[in-house]
Amino acid sequence: MHRFCAPSLGAILLVATTSFMASVSAEPSKNEASVLVKAMCSLGSTQYQQYQKYSGIQSGVLMLSYKNVKGTELPWHSQSVINTACVIFGHITAPRKNDVKDIMIDPDDVLVEMVSALHHGHTSDEAVELIVFYAGTPPLPWVIRKGA
Repeated sequence: MHRFCAPSLGAILLVATTSFMASVSAEPSKNEASVLVKAMCSLGSTQYQQYQKYSGIQSGVLMLSYKNVKGTELPWHSQSVINTACVIFGHITAPRKNDVKDIMIDPDDVLVEMVSALHHGHTSDEAVELIVFYAGTPPLPWVIRKGA
């Protein structure tokens, strides 16, 4: 098993600042996802022992930057773990499959995403960047695509 320990706080801030500055300066030319942080332990390489004590399984965190070009239709998917998202720029609509309710997400919105609920997203006439933070316990997948 690979262990991904958190980098120094300075490195985290540098990655986050670089990502933010890059996103402000240019629209993405293609859809992309990049890992900002993936950790199975905290700063100083201390494992998340309290979670392991109760579940018997090592937990971890993952932070991704999703950049989507205008007119993107994301596939239907769900998450199996707790996660939150923040829209850096752009607007995205996230319809839920079970009740066809559209959730509009705007810049600076922070939301707890839908766990175990099938949904997808689509952008309109502008690009979107989301920063998503996942907290989970491997081997649970962070995201489950419909049909997977």
